[in-house]
Amino acid sequence: MKNPKGHLADRISPLGDIVDCVRRAWPEGIGRAGIAESLGISWQIADKHINKLVAEGILKQDNKSYFIDKDIASFLGIAIGRRNVKVVIVNFAFKPFSKEKLTKFHLEGLLEGEVTNAESATKEYIICYDTPTTIEEMSDLLNRIMGIVLESHEKYDLNLGGIGIAFTGAVESDKSIVTACHTISYLAGRSIDDLISGIYLDKLKQEDIPLVVDHNAKACLIHQREALYHAADPSHKVLAGKPNIAVVYMGTGISAGFSFNGKMYRGCKGYSGEIGHIPSPRFHVEDDDYALAQADLDRYLDCTCGRKGCFEDVLKKSVFFYNEKGIKAGKSNDDILSDERLKNLYEEERPRYECLKKYIGFLIGVLLNTLSPDVLIFAGRLFNLTQNLKNELKVCAGLNTLPYIGKSCAVIAGNTSPGTVAIGVAIEACFAACRQGDEEEIIWYPVIK
Repeated sequence: MKNPKGHLADRISPLGDIVDCVRRAWPEGIGRAGIAESLGISWQIADKHINKLVAEGILKQDNKSYFIDKDIASFLGIAIGRRNVKVVIVNFAFKPFSKEKLTKFHLEGLLEGEVTNAESATKEYIICYDTPTTIEEMSDLLNRIMGIVLESHEKYDLNLGGIGIAFTGAVESDKSIVTACHTISYLAGRSIDDLISGIYLDKLKQEDIPLVVDHNAKACLIHQREALYHAADPSHKVLAGKPNIAVVYMGTGISAGFSFNGKMYRGCKGYSGEIGHIPSPRFHVEDDDYALAQADLDRYLDCTCGRKGCFEDVLKKSVFFYNEKGIKAGKSNDDILSDERLKNLYEEERPRYECLKKYIGFLIGVLLNTLSPDVLIFAGRLFNLTQNLKNELKVCAGLNTLPYIGKSCAVIAGNTSPGTVAIGVAIEACFAACRQGDEEEIIWYPVIK
């Protein structure tokens, strides 16, 4: 049983707004009146379109409520980062498969080679591998994943609807090229054809299964926006429908994704969001035992992009390097930004924590004063593990933000799933599978005409 793009698009388009409305109410369900009100349409029009989706098997009805058929299709998401490659398979409700469900669909091969990772302590099952050190090893890993998933699709009714791959670095997404990748240098200039066997790419084309390639911050934006609809905090949940949302993804690198007027903003060739490479002021750790002289630190502020003074580089070296000796030793980001250190920063290295707040405040000021989004969300490993920052975002926002803008914009901590990028790019693959022709790429505010 197969469920490729053409089938989903034929059955859903142009009713994706109703599908999304019902999906965002999952698992509670939503009634006809709720759908009509959410989309600003009459109940008669809502009823007509709902009946079509029920007949197509996309929606299920229980009493007066409608639900997504979460098992109608599945979507593979792969997130390639400096430290890890993370893999997730989500259902049509955008919920990751459990380990038991992976086994049910004969996907046990994906679990071979996974690494123990503190970030994976979650109900969502995120498969995590160490990032390969060569292009050959990366290609071998991706092809192994593709082979296992396509076999499950062909033999065990996985109903694969789409595949998404997200990369750290600049991605020219319309051509599926990693233009630049400062933290995984061998990926720079590589296309998806260099990484995945033509045999698998041909199979995807034959089955009309979309393969989308994107930047990790944009994938993170997609997941974080969808997660707002299911937020435990009611004050966060009401933000889900806001049209202008920015997400800052803080992992090994720092980047951002934006949606304006309900649409993903990509910029020229898809390169928007490289906020980690904006020039940054210097904030010193207020502790003589830690602080470096300005002249000494300047000698080591060479960013991975080849320039000096980039925000992500200045932040990491100003806040996290212990001393000049540590810098000369050439410690990697993995050593400096260990899970344990980030978790204990507030308690054990308070001067560095306070310095980090200043950098976060500077970044918030730049984004809010420039873009004035309805919501600014912080996500990613660095932010998730430095727990106290979540409670001090308002303090950080007040450091450099104009007061009247700060009052209008919500600055919040996002969903903490370690698989946020992988889930996001899997969701993006679902959006690709459900649209037809020249339909808009991603819209969060669709309205039936």
